[in-house]
Amino acid sequence: MIKYWKNRVHILLWMICVCVCFSACGKSEPTESVDKVVEDTQDVDSAETKVPEDMEVSVPQTKEDSEEVEQVLLPVFSAEAGFYPDEFELTIRAGKGQEIYYTLDGSDPTDSDTAKVYDKALRIYNNTNEPNRLSAITDITLNEYNPPNKPVDKGIIVRAAIKNMDGSFSEVVTNSYFVGKKDSYYSEMKVISLVTNADNLFHPDTGFYMVGKGYYDWLESDEYEEYDPGDANNPTNYNIHGKESEFPTSVQVFEEGKEVYSANVGTRLSGNWSRAAAQKSFRLYSREEYGPKKMKYAFFDELKDAEGNLIESYKKVTIRNGGNDNQTLHFRDAFFQDLTKDLAPDYMDSEPCILFVNGEFWGFYLLREKPDDDYIEAHYGIDKDDVAVLKNGEVESGEDSDLEEFNAFCAWAKAADMSVEENYKRFCEVMDLQSFMDYVTVETYINNADWINGYVNNWQIWHTRTVDESLPKADTKWRFIFYDMDFAGGLYYSENTGYAWDSLNNNRADGSVYDFLTILDNLMANPEFAEQFKENYLRIIDTCFAPDVVDALLDSYVKSYKEATQDTFYRFDLGWSAESYDASAAHLREFFHERPAYAKQYLEAFCAVDRSEPKPMISPVEKWGYYGEAEVTVKPEENAFCVSVPNAKESPWDIQCQAYNITLNKGQEYRITFKASCTTPGVMNLGINRNDNGQYPGCFWQEFQVSEDLQEYTMQFTMEMDTNYDWYLNYNFGNIEGDYVIKDVVLEPVE
Repeated sequence: MIKYWKNRVHILLWMICVCVCFSACGKSEPTESVDKVVEDTQDVDSAETKVPEDMEVSVPQTKEDSEEVEQVLLPVFSAEAGFYPDEFELTIRAGKGQEIYYTLDGSDPTDSDTAKVYDKALRIYNNTNEPNRLSAITDITLNEYNPPNKPVDKGIIVRAAIKNMDGSFSEVVTNSYFVGKKDSYYSEMKVISLVTNADNLFHPDTGFYMVGKGYYDWLESDEYEEYDPGDANNPTNYNIHGKESEFPTSVQVFEEGKEVYSANVGTRLSGNWSRAAAQKSFRLYSREEYGPKKMKYAFFDELKDAEGNLIESYKKVTIRNGGNDNQTLHFRDAFFQDLTKDLAPDYMDSEPCILFVNGEFWGFYLLREKPDDDYIEAHYGIDKDDVAVLKNGEVESGEDSDLEEFNAFCAWAKAADMSVEENYKRFCEVMDLQSFMDYVTVETYINNADWINGYVNNWQIWHTRTVDESLPKADTKWRFIFYDMDFAGGLYYSENTGYAWDSLNNNRADGSVYDFLTILDNLMANPEFAEQFKENYLRIIDTCFAPDVVDALLDSYVKSYKEATQDTFYRFDLGWSAESYDASAAHLREFFHERPAYAKQYLEAFCAVDRSEPKPMISPVEKWGYYGEAEVTVKPEENAFCVSVPNAKESPWDIQCQAYNITLNKGQEYRITFKASCTTPGVMNLGINRNDNGQYPGCFWQEFQVSEDLQEYTMQFTMEMDTNYDWYLNYNFGNIEGDYVIKDVVLEPVE
């Protein structure tokens, strides 16, 4: 375990004498900004001050100086930040002619109204039994929430800066002190202390942790629209994303009671729907405007790069609240990623931790990597400028052209005949085949209901733009990253999340270019792939998800995290009971014991489908869309729909019937055939368009004469525009009053 013995009094040799004279410890990487916590004159109730026998503690040194010294660059503390068994007096030193300004509420002593001039030793004691402050705030979620009804664990935050004779201030030094903390997890896990001006998070109007004034103004406005309390469309402060929501923070990390790392960083809330939880996630950003370019600390004890070296440098790291699993076990995503870490897709490592915010207990979290270009660079040594990372159809790292390239590939892969060897070869050249197979296997086996189930969500993929044979995975192929698997393993006990659900055959999102299961279905037309996929699926079931493997890991997680989860649930009003926690663990265990038999049955059915016939480009008529004032009757058995137009409109497109999500490839010739009739003869039109941000470019448009008799029509065109996946074919009825029949619509490439 890496330990950092810090001494902030550096630069010149004479400063070594200062430190010796003071018999004191300084700090590395000074701090910046905060608000609200403690006072040195307050009394404390007789609190338990024992610590576990296995916890190492520092013994504070307090020695009075016998003489003044020359000026120093930073205030010198007589005791390192950390965990202590008993209270003590803390002294802070400066040099000749220098004053020390300090705060105990987390605010910046260089500009805070609460800053004091240091003139006597500060009492560091167990302040847990003092009234809750930040943790007593209630307006942090739209969900029902009650703050803790008893004192939460607390620490004392001391922030200090030197005021020089010219009126300038030194950098701020921040120390977090915890006295008499008896819970075992404080010594068994990392403890993280985040310190920032309390208003950054908890100002009632503008704090990023709060519901905020903007929401209440919107609530009273004409623009108000009712959403679920957890919906990200609610304009709460905690739903603000991006750089504008970032604030300066001091972070300190403790292991076995001793500080091992500290830095000044930027911090934002993290997550989407989980932001609505009372216990929210955080993300730390290392930036020069706050402190170091990178956080040089091994947040993940055993995480190594492709060459076997411990990764000790991070640009970003997430402190995660469990996501969808926030109210059950708190660890599902990390658990699934641990089970699958030896497979081809990349994964996010995790490390359990306890979080304090401005000295108040914020509960059990899991530290997580942030998969982006920095992640790829750290793991594989690939220049981040050569990396593109896509997340949920948006560019996480890279350029818009990377997304366009991937979209075009997916559109092609959904439509191409993979029984043709050239097509299959192209797929394997663009996509890492093992990564694709492992990814869809895991997502379907664990039945991630927040992945593909009528929509596509929570996916991440990356590649390099150029080839570098000297570096692993620098071959331009797309590779998946396991991401956000909380809503899996039977969470919430619904039918489509349970172990008996057929996620291979039932889950589709035909309206999305990112329907990876439709791509999989297409690939199964290739006998070589079909055999390989089946063997790979069975291998993963019998190895990664073998019941004994799952049981061992689950037992380890429960043993390590149960106590901390219990205290976290009490802290955030999540209805803790040992029985409910044990029931959730038992339910997850049951999922993996029962899942193999069902999954193997569904796999057999999936592999047995006859895919020799080409799939139609036009969806069945019952999936068509209808627009305008007309009565539409769908007749699936006749592959037809009937449209009754009572009155002619101003333009033909005032009434439309549309078949969506058609992929057309540039340079390909296509044929359209159909049958049509109308009780009022006239001229109709048919087009193929797409919605491009409110513009509707067309690649085909043709008028045709319709009569009372059902007639067959054939039309051909060559696709001259760029390949795209979201074209729609539309019949326009608005110009003729009457009753229409359209049936047997076929769109096919001309060989």
